[in-house]
Amino acid sequence: MAESLGWECLDIVELSRGGAPLEFGTAVVVFPVYSQGAPSFLKPIFKQLTAEYTAIIATYGRMGAGNAVYEAAQLLNAKVCAAAYIPARHSYIENDDFAAPDIPGDIISAILHPHVITIPKRRKTPFAGLLPNLRGRFTVKIKRGKNCNSCGHMRGCLSGGSYKKTERLATNACAV
Repeated sequence: MAESLGWECLDIVELSRGGAPLEFGTAVVVFPVYSQGAPSFLKPIFKQLTAEYTAIIATYGRMGAGNAVYEAAQLLNAKVCAAAYIPARHSYIENDDFAAPDIPGDIISAILHPHVITIPKRRKTPFAGLLPNLRGRFTVKIKRGKNCNSCGHMRGCLSGGSYKKTERLATNACAV
């Protein structure tokens, strides 16, 4: 997304931890869906983010996308100019279900020429909010890979103890 726009890609989690103000002219917020919503560790960061306009992109894998974009829009201090749910390869389970997400040209155009849009509220399954951290511990374990530098980033991001220090990550490296 950043490459398509010619913009710098920033990690708002790290900026927030460092105390940097999260103020932008236009911000593109991309995050994974967790239990059909925005991950709980991002919600306070979304409240800190201020922009004139924002585009919200929620990626999801095997589970439903739920209402994540609507929830994020309610938390962000910005007018929403673009939004999308984009299916992506599930980040926890190795599979070939999806190729790399293709960012539609309509989203890029809406970011470059913003106007306010309304995000419709979508339904979640009745069990989406029922003990999501506990369900996460039983379904998938995140494992560290050989390229992990023990920065602790994943430990702070993953809810409910699904991160195990002694295990190894199935993917190539920590992106942050």
